[in-house]
Amino acid sequence: MRCQRGVVVALVGATLAAIVGIAPPASAADDKAPALHDPFDEPAPTAPSETAPPPTAPPPEGHTETALPPEGSPLLGAVLGLEAALAREEGDARTIAVAEAIQRLAALDDVRAVPILLRLSRSNDAPVRLAALGALGGFTAEPAALARLKETLDPLAPLEDAAVALPHLLLAARREPRATVPCPSGLTCVADEVLLAALLAYAAAPEGERAVMVGSVASHADPRALPFLLRLSFADGPVHDAAVAGLLPLATLPAARARLFALLQGGTEPDRLLAIKALAASYDDEASAALLDARRAEADPEVRAALEAVLRDKQPEQLAAIIAEEQRLAAEAAKKPSAFDYANRAAVSGLAGVGAAAGGAAASAVVADRIAPGTGPCYGLWGACAGGASAAAIGWFGLGDSKITGPDFALALSTSAMGGFAGLLIAPTIGSPVTDDVRHAVYLGAAGQLVGLTAGTVAAVFLEPSSNDVVELDVTVAAANALVAGAVLSFPPGPDARPLWGSMIGATLLGAGAGSAAAYFLDLDDQALVHTGVVSGAGLLAGLATGAAIPSQRSPSQVLGAGALGMGAGAVLGGTLGQLELTPSYGGMVYETWGALDGGVLGLGGGLLVDALFVPPGAEGGPSLWFGGAAVGIVGGAASTVFFPEGVALDTGDLMLQPLFVAFSLYHSAVLAGTSGVDGRAVAAAALLAPAAVSAGLVHTAPFIRASVGDVLMVGGMMGLAAYFSSMTMLSVAARAPGVIPPWGWVLGTSLAMDVGVAGAVGLDLLPFEQVGWKTTYVTAVAAGTTLVLSLPGSLLAAPPGGIEVPDVLLASGVLGLALGLGTMPFIDFRVAPDWGLGKRPDAADVAPPVELAPTALMVQPLRDESPPVAFGVAGRF
Repeated sequence: MRCQRGVVVALVGATLAAIVGIAPPASAADDKAPALHDPFDEPAPTAPSETAPPPTAPPPEGHTETALPPEGSPLLGAVLGLEAALAREEGDARTIAVAEAIQRLAALDDVRAVPILLRLSRSNDAPVRLAALGALGGFTAEPAALARLKETLDPLAPLEDAAVALPHLLLAARREPRATVPCPSGLTCVADEVLLAALLAYAAAPEGERAVMVGSVASHADPRALPFLLRLSFADGPVHDAAVAGLLPLATLPAARARLFALLQGGTEPDRLLAIKALAASYDDEASAALLDARRAEADPEVRAALEAVLRDKQPEQLAAIIAEEQRLAAEAAKKPSAFDYANRAAVSGLAGVGAAAGGAAASAVVADRIAPGTGPCYGLWGACAGGASAAAIGWFGLGDSKITGPDFALALSTSAMGGFAGLLIAPTIGSPVTDDVRHAVYLGAAGQLVGLTAGTVAAVFLEPSSNDVVELDVTVAAANALVAGAVLSFPPGPDARPLWGSMIGATLLGAGAGSAAAYFLDLDDQALVHTGVVSGAGLLAGLATGAAIPSQRSPSQVLGAGALGMGAGAVLGGTLGQLELTPSYGGMVYETWGALDGGVLGLGGGLLVDALFVPPGAEGGPSLWFGGAAVGIVGGAASTVFFPEGVALDTGDLMLQPLFVAFSLYHSAVLAGTSGVDGRAVAAAALLAPAAVSAGLVHTAPFIRASVGDVLMVGGMMGLAAYFSSMTMLSVAARAPGVIPPWGWVLGTSLAMDVGVAGAVGLDLLPFEQVGWKTTYVTAVAAGTTLVLSLPGSLLAAPPGGIEVPDVLLASGVLGLALGLGTMPFIDFRVAPDWGLGKRPDAADVAPPVELAPTALMVQPLRDESPPVAFGVAGRF
């Protein structure tokens, strides 16, 4: 309804404003209006008009204009123009044309137009009807026109018609006292002049002051202004608010009450509050029903409080019943499991069903075979069906209306696994004859699984654990098993393994109890739990290395036992550090992982080196030195995190240097040692020590390195060029004097040449030149490309022996490429070289979390003045 009125207002507003000074919206036409008919069925009055005539309609083509009396020509032109507008196709253009034609007809001030306007004022076309009513306002001296305008005051007439006619009736009453607008019986009205002045003030007010003028009209509480207020109550903004507030003193009128009921159901919060206030002042059975319905549907706390304040005084019993019903429904909704709860409930019941099915099948088969051998499979199938179905049903309905959350299910799953693990170990702990039939282990494991599942589910329902509580329980059980199993395995192996299985059953049960206490008393966050896993891994590696360092007569099980002890000790240490709030950051954990691995490699390499230097080949004790050094290195590397709890800041340039120099150090040391014919232990030590030491040096010197990607590529390029030229030179020498260069000389020569290349690259980087890294990269790329292009044809032109050798051609190609690169470099615009922010180390305070490696957008030097580009890189910390 509101949208329909707004559309029609947009179509005819300008025309009606020119006619009556008000732009009323349209509504559905009067259902009792007669059908349209030809306006020329009856002769029009012949009273003369003194109004200046508008241009007459031109005669149709092919016809001769017939002379008319001067006084009839303007009216005829206006009528024909109106007929032409009415004959147009439906649409916005027709509506505007008809309104303009009616305006021209009314501007003649010719009473002979009154019958035409009367007929149009009853049109089913709302814009035409409203335009005609506005035009009739200029003919209130005519009884028929005045009577038609008064018809709009009938309660059954459309409110829009009354809104258009009312100002004209008030003007007529002012000019002619006999043409008054009657005040409804039983109500109080102000003087016509007062109401008219307020309405005209609204019509003449600018946009920003219209809300004040509406309030002025509403302040008179004149029932005759109800159509005006109702119409503007469909507007927006302050005008709407003022019109709705003006309905309050008129709330006893049926039209006003209907509008208030509509606002109570679908208005804004202020509208609903005003409607509640008005209906409370004019309270009756109809208002009571509307307020009770609104209270049932209301969700806004403020409006609900206003409704309850009225109903508590007027209808306390009905209000109490509504509140009680809402509380009942809320309690039921709170207890009703959600879809997620149902999924967890189904998962718990499914776990119970699976465990009971397996246990029932195994137990039934064992009993059946004891009674009647060979019937086990049949009765096993029956036991699986009966046990699975009964356990699942008991689990589903036994939970009642308890809500099963994600942590609840996780706890039930964890205790189910613990119980199943302990149950499976019962059979090997008992030994023969139970272990002779695997079905005994199956039903014992299923029984343990059901017991653990039940215990965990009951605990979850009553204790409401968090996810961290469940993880703390699992970590404690795992640590207890690791410590107990490690302690048992550390002894020399014996023929009976039952003590091991029995101790692990006890460790699981004791760990479950200790884990429950840990979950209750400890308060470990996610970071502390992750760190516990990191320390456990480091402890496992250190324990295995320690076990391997024990003299070789020890069994592999003892090595595993030492590893289990290390893992359990690491878990205890990680939990303790977390409880003491000494957990490093995520960046520190990455450093700790690297430190343990790098330290282990350093320790292993150091042990190999000591073994190679001081222990004769084949003597005992070598592995003890190797793995003992590894164990010390793992522990020392991980422990160094105490000095770097936030890690070491590395940008991507630093990360690019790692593989470059680690690989180079491996070649520099291990290959050189291997070609020198030294002890294999020394070669292995060099292969481990050099890369690990280089990696450690790069990590700890990273805060002092500002290597961009161009710098790193420059270092790699110069290393490659140095290796290329040195190898080609040695090949050229070897072609002319075979055997002059020993095997180790090739490695030493290229290694030293690459060292020179690295030194040269560092020296270039220290020079005060812009883009030196990218410029050097360009030169090396040109040299490599030129060598690739010239190597094949140049090699075909070589004339060995004694002449030009292939290495000579390759050397010449490389030198020519270098010359080309250096010669063309001044013509290259190196502003296009990417920056990527790789050499811009982020401030530690601005990186969160430190371990994050995230794309970084950085402004770089513009290629063109109008569009500076954005370069993308990676910034982070570990």
